[in-house]
Amino acid sequence: MLAKVSIDQPEDWDVHFDRVLLAYRSSVHHTTDDIPCRIMLGRELRLPVDVMIYELPHGALEETTGEYVQRLRHEIEYLFDTVRARAGLKQRQKNEE
Repeated sequence: MLAKVSIDQPEDWDVHFDRVLLAYRSSVHHTTDDIPCRIMLGRELRLPVDVMIYELPHGALEETTGEYVQRLRHEIEYLFDTVRARAGLKQRQKNEE
């Protein structure tokens, strides 16, 4: 990605680095069928514009910190298991080719 963005001026690759990271972290990856940010944080990226435009889901503020941590832990464990299974499947498919 970085090479494609800075193809005209390769010496300025660092200028594009933040945007490339944002695109990479918010793009669905072929092996995992998910976005890296969701796998690592348990949620999709929220940009400043999201805060300005969208409202919080109904009941979001009613959740205690303990409930939030418990829910997030279960979601991330489920995501890890799912990603591990998908990665194994993709690896087996690639080996069969």
